Amino acid sequence: MHRGKLLGNMQETGRRPPPRARAGGQEGRRNPSGMRRFPAILAALFLLLAAPALAELDFRWDPLPELPAPRSNGALVALDGNLYFLGGNGPEGPSAACWRLGPGGAWSAIAALPAPRSTHGAAVAGGRIFVVGGLGKEGQPLDRVDVYDPATGRWQSGPALTRPRSRLALVSLHGVLVAAGGAEPGVPASRRVEILEPGATSWSKGPSLPLGLNRLGAAALDGTLVVAGGETRQGEASARVFRLQVASPGGGRTPCWSAGWQEAPPLRQARKNFAMAPLGRRIVVAGGWVRPGLFLASVEEGDGLGGWSELPPLSRARDGLRAACLDGRILLAGGHDRVPRAEVGQGAWHTPKSAWRVDRRLGFHLAWHDERERSGTPARPLLSEPWKADITNIAMTGLRDLGFPIRHPAPEGLNFYLKFFECPAGVDPLVSAGRALSPLLVAQMAGSSQIQEVLGQPGGVVIKKAVVAPAGDPFSPEHPFPPCLVPTGAGAQDEFDQRTPFTSLYVQGDGTSSRSLAGTPAQGSADGVLAFHTELLELLAATWTEVEGPDPSRFRTFQDRSQPGRTVLVRVPLAPLVFQDYRSLPMPEDPERVFLTGLLLVYRDIYAGEPGPATLLDSRVLEVGSVVRL
Repeated sequence: MHRGKLLGNMQETGRRPPPRARAGGQEGRRNPSGMRRFPAILAALFLLLAAPALAELDFRWDPLPELPAPRSNGALVALDGNLYFLGGNGPEGPSAACWRLGPGGAWSAIAALPAPRSTHGAAVAGGRIFVVGGLGKEGQPLDRVDVYDPATGRWQSGPALTRPRSRLALVSLHGVLVAAGGAEPGVPASRRVEILEPGATSWSKGPSLPLGLNRLGAAALDGTLVVAGGETRQGEASARVFRLQVASPGGGRTPCWSAGWQEAPPLRQARKNFAMAPLGRRIVVAGGWVRPGLFLASVEEGDGLGGWSELPPLSRARDGLRAACLDGRILLAGGHDRVPRAEVGQGAWHTPKSAWRVDRRLGFHLAWHDERERSGTPARPLLSEPWKADITNIAMTGLRDLGFPIRHPAPEGLNFYLKFFECPAGVDPLVSAGRALSPLLVAQMAGSSQIQEVLGQPGGVVIKKAVVAPAGDPFSPEHPFPPCLVPTGAGAQDEFDQRTPFTSLYVQGDGTSSRSLAGTPAQGSADGVLAFHTELLELLAATWTEVEGPDPSRFRTFQDRSQPGRTVLVRVPLAPLVFQDYRSLPMPEDPERVFLTGLLLVYRDIYAGEPGPATLLDSRVLEVGSVVRL
C-alpha cells in the first residue's frame, strides 16, 4: 500500500501552543511573559522552528567537589562524561596544573600543561582537548597551542596562532576550532577570528568581529557562533551580542560562513570575564565583572536571537569562573570574588536531565543497504575478518513487520546480515549524521550534547552495511561479504547520504522510568528508548503542526511547514516496542550474550507539494534502540 495515497487526505488537528516563557524580571524589561517562539537555524538545509524556553525548567545550584586548589581564569571543558579544569591563576600566578572530575568522584590530577598559562581558551575537537593562547608565567601573551589526548594521557604541540593572544574565546563548531577576539601585543581588544580545520597545520582567517573585544564569551548553538559581552578597546564592559551562521561542511571539512556577523539583542547586564556555555537549545552566561569592585552574581539565558531572561543568581558574585555543559547540566568551576583566590567557584546548573544517554559502546550508525558495487575506497572493517559478517542471525521474516525500510518479496529462508565499517575517506560523518538528526529536531533535545560528543570523536560514526542472503552463514574467504565501497568525486557526499535509508542511535536509560523488564536480566534496559520517545514527542508537539496521518491508532504525525512547496512529515509511534521475551527476537546481535530490548522507529518523508502517489522525494528512518548484555 502506498504511503502517499494514505496521506492524501490529511486533516490538521491544530498546532499545540509553544510553552509559556517565564517573565523576564521587573516590569518594562525585555521578554515579557507570554507566548514566544525561538527559531533555530540548523545545517543540512532544514529550518527548525520554535524551541521551548529553558526558563520554564526547574533550576537550582548544587555544590560540586571543590577544586584541589584555588583557580581563576582557567578553562573548563567536558569530554566523555568527565570535566577537565586546565591551568588558570593560582596563588603563585599562572599554573600548569590540570584536573579531571569523573561522574560521582573527586577531582584528580592529570598530566600538567607543558607550560603555565591563564586567560586561555579551551575546546574539544576530534576527541581531544585543545588549549589555545593565554598568558604565560611572566605575563606574556602566548601563541602556543597544546593538545591533550585522554586516550594516552599526554600533551603534544598543535599549530600555533598567527599572533600571540590572551583573554580570547575558543569554540568548537562542526569539528572546526574558532578563536575569537582577545588581547594581542599592541592591540588591547582584537577583532581577529581564526579557524583551525581538522588535520590542518596552520590557522586561517575567519570573519572579523564587528568590534574589538577581549574577555568575551562565545558558544556554538545550532550551527551558529554566538559571541557576547567582553571588554572594548576603551576598557568598558559590553552587553552587545553578535551571531554568525556557519553552515555544516559539505563534502570537505571547511565550514561555509555566512555573509557576516549580525547583531542580536544585548545581554541584560554588561559583563566581561564571565562564564558562557550552551545548554540544550539555549545559552547561559554567569558572573563576571563590570569595573573594579563591581563583581556580578547575575545569570541570564537566551538563544542568540531573541532577548535574554534572568535566572537565579550565583551564591556569590564571582569573576574569572568558567562553564561547561555535561549531561544536560551547566557546571561552573574556578573564579574569585573581591579578594583574589579567596573562593573556588562551584555549583551545577540543573535542568531536568534527559532520562536517556548515548550507549557509547554502540553509538551512532549510518546504515548502508545498497549491495551494488561502485568505485571508491573500501573502508576498513571494525570487528571481524573482511570476509565475515558481524551479525549473522536476523531473519527477514522477523524484520518484515517491525517497520524497517528493508523490503523483500519472499523473505522466507533469507537472513539479514550486517557488517560494521569505519566511515570511509571522502565522506564526512558529521554531515551525514547531521542530515539524519537535524530534520527530526534531535539536535534540540536536552540530551543532544551527548550525541555531539559521540559524533565529534574519531570513530564515533560507524557504517553498517547490510546484505540479504540465504539463511545460514554463506560467507567464507572464497565467498566473502561484499566490501563497503563508496562513491567518489563531485556529489559523493550527497550520493552516499541518499543511499543510507536509515540510521541507528543506541541509548541507555538512567533507571528512572516506571517501565522496565522486571524480573529479567534486561531489567530497565529499555528505559532509555522510552525516555527518548517521551522527550522527542514533547519537542515535536511544541514545535510543529500535528496532523492526522496514516494509521493514527499507531502513530502521531507532525508536519514541518518551513519548506515552501514541500510537505515534510514525521511519524512517531504512540509507544516504542519493549521486548519482554527478548531471547526469542529475530535480531539479537549475538544470540549468546547481546539482545535488543527496546526499539523506536521514527519516519520522516518529504513530498513535492502535497502528498501523493508520485510525489515522494525522500524517505528516512531513525532507529533508536537499546540492548542488554548478559
